[in-house]
Amino acid sequence: MRSVGRWAMAAVEALRTAGRGGSLRARGAGWLLTLVLLAGPAAATPITVGAGGPSPFQVDPVYFIAPSAGNPNPLGLVDAGNGVDRVIGPTDFAISACGTGLGCELSIATNVGTPFQNPQYPANSTNPQIPQGIPTPAVPFVVDSTWSVTNTSGAALSGLWLLFTGVDFSAGYPTVGVGLDQNLYTIMSLDDGTGTSYYGALPIGLLASGQTKTLQVRYIVTGNLQDLGGNLVMPPLGVSGLVVPEPASTILIGIGLSALALARRRR
Repeated sequence: MRSVGRWAMAAVEALRTAGRGGSLRARGAGWLLTLVLLAGPAAATPITVGAGGPSPFQVDPVYFIAPSAGNPNPLGLVDAGNGVDRVIGPTDFAISACGTGLGCELSIATNVGTPFQNPQYPANSTNPQIPQGIPTPAVPFVVDSTWSVTNTSGAALSGLWLLFTGVDFSAGYPTVGVGLDQNLYTIMSLDDGTGTSYYGALPIGLLASGQTKTLQVRYIVTGNLQDLGGNLVMPPLGVSGLVVPEPASTILIGIGLSALALARRRR
């Protein structure tokens, strides 16, 4: 089994205003994000994965917005599931993230493990007891993968998150339902001036120039995955790096600008 290296490489706001293209980049984007008032989201329903197997466990899915004729590549999650964990603030900014060797600030390589349950091919899972069929919300395809994220920006990045913006169906991937497990992801909200959007995110923290950190990414899929020669291809998730400046850094920047302004007035 392999994963596809197609990424939505732009900042979230740039993607929203540019027709949700999968190849758009916003390198070092300094766009500002608007503070949002939290609303009361609907709660998701946990489901059991691996029922009848040796190690069943629960996942709490929240799904990306489904494509439609008028909006074939929507961004964001349907809702905030069990609630917003963090509001994207006015000083937070996005950087590009893409597959290895493509020249983004964050370079990503993925490795997909054995699915916990795979209704498409039950024998290729840790729970072959499930009946074969199309994955559904009640019995979805569930697999964990490792994402190695490398800082290729040339500078240290502090307060870094990997933000999952949507699913890129622009290259003809089957329009299956794709969700994130709220037990593993932080749910973030963003108000773009027309409404509130929700995204899943994983913390990276401090990432020195050239440093690599590995994250666990869980896919929940409610439809047949693309099959290329017996290899199931994972849905191509759109991602962006989100930099959350530390308060101390913001204060220092303010002090520096004030000192510069004072020096100019003295001159």
